[in-house]
Amino acid sequence: MKYELSRSKDLKISDGYLMQYTGISSDLVIAEPITGIASGVFRDDKALSSVILPDGLEVIENHCFENCSHLISVYIPFSLNELGEYAFAGCTELHNVKLPYGLTKIEPYTFRECHALTSIEIPESVTAIGIGAFSDCTHLTKVTIPESVTEFTSFFDKHPFHGCSKLTIHTPAGSEAHKFAVKNRIPCVTSGTGSIKVGTPAHKASPAPQQVSAPSQSVIAPEQILQDEVPEVQETAPAPEPAPAPKQPSRAEIRRAEKAEAKARAEAQKQKRADEKRQAIEAKAEAKRRAQETKAEEKRLVQEARDEEKRLAQEARAEEKRKAEEAAAARKALREAASDEAPSKAGRKPSGFVAALLIIALLAVLGLAGTKLYNMYYAGPKASDKETVEEEPKPEVYTLTLEDFVKNNETARQQILQSTDGTSVKVAVKDNTLVYTYDLSTNDGMSEDDAKSDELKQVLEENLDSNDKRFIELCGGLEQDTGIKGISVEVIYAYGDDILLSRQYTSAGKQ
Repeated sequence: MKYELSRSKDLKISDGYLMQYTGISSDLVIAEPITGIASGVFRDDKALSSVILPDGLEVIENHCFENCSHLISVYIPFSLNELGEYAFAGCTELHNVKLPYGLTKIEPYTFRECHALTSIEIPESVTAIGIGAFSDCTHLTKVTIPESVTEFTSFFDKHPFHGCSKLTIHTPAGSEAHKFAVKNRIPCVTSGTGSIKVGTPAHKASPAPQQVSAPSQSVIAPEQILQDEVPEVQETAPAPEPAPAPKQPSRAEIRRAEKAEAKARAEAQKQKRADEKRQAIEAKAEAKRRAQETKAEEKRLVQEARDEEKRLAQEARAEEKRKAEEAAAARKALREAASDEAPSKAGRKPSGFVAALLIIALLAVLGLAGTKLYNMYYAGPKASDKETVEEEPKPEVYTLTLEDFVKNNETARQQILQSTDGTSVKVAVKDNTLVYTYDLSTNDGMSEDDAKSDELKQVLEENLDSNDKRFIELCGGLEQDTGIKGISVEVIYAYGDDILLSRQYTSAGKQ
């Protein structure tokens, strides 16, 4: 027989009560501490063949093991004091069970139809046996009932041992169990002396001589016992005295020994639980301490990372501000130089070089164009640029969109495309909008989770906030230089196809 410890996931325990069992063990040991088993928890469990219940269990409710037809044995702890109705009814193979001292009553139909049960001893703590408690236990041959049992619940011919055709009751002479056996014509073996005497019925003629059995123990058939009449017994020669039997411990001594054993087990179980509780408290305290240390370390690392990010962001903003200021100064100087060289008439069309300078200025604000773009601010206008200016269409085409303007000015278009070489910034012109897109996925050190984090979004927003004024001024400058109204600039931070942050500016302000 291989016992299997119960697993916590198979047991549903609430307030110390086992409410449900979902396991499939045949030889089960319930190791979890419980004080009670709810009604019907193991009912109809055909897999269960043996079970060991934990010390500290006090209550087994009604129908708990009913119809467990393959249950052979069960260990009931000494702590049990309540065993419900039909608790083991229908356990047809149950033949090994010992009732603990502490029970005060055996409820109705508790062991009904336990056909394999052959003998059982009622503890001296029991005072009553309910109707049908052992009914139809067809192989029950011996029940030991102490004098403490004074109540046998019956209804007509239905009594606690109804249907137990092979039963013999063992009880002290004169006890209530003795009277119950006589009344219900159940064979009885008595010990000690009592108010009921051994004899033969008075209505039988010419009774055969017989001896009065020794007071220590006698076997009595139902037809040999009378409560009210004591027949005459013929005297015979005294029988030789039997050899003295070895002294057996009295029931009181046995009971005291059982109580002492139960108390010792209870103390051991109590000490075991105290040790387990102490160990659990220590383990919990250690786990809490480690969790606090881990949390403190994580907090420190997070704070350090935030401080580092903040420092880098501040440095980046300072660098961007410096480049923006330099770009603005360069753009202003070159605009003034271009104004001196261009025709003086109003509404002239600016050169493609000036448009490229505006684009480069925006890239410098974003801090993405680098040294290559910055050097373009100081590249003097080429002869081809001047020729382009002279060959440009008349001012009447200025009513077109900025996109048409760039398409018609090859020099400006090439300079726009070349201005972002070597960077991750993509530039495009749509209608009257210059669109700058920075794809963070091209940065090898930037994961998608980092790019979509709230911390990075805050840094990007702060970066744009610090440059709002410059973008607005850029829109105004483009409108002034091209003569096209309604020009806007859109700055986009993206990660692949996902737009993380987008902001649009016009000469009137931030949108």
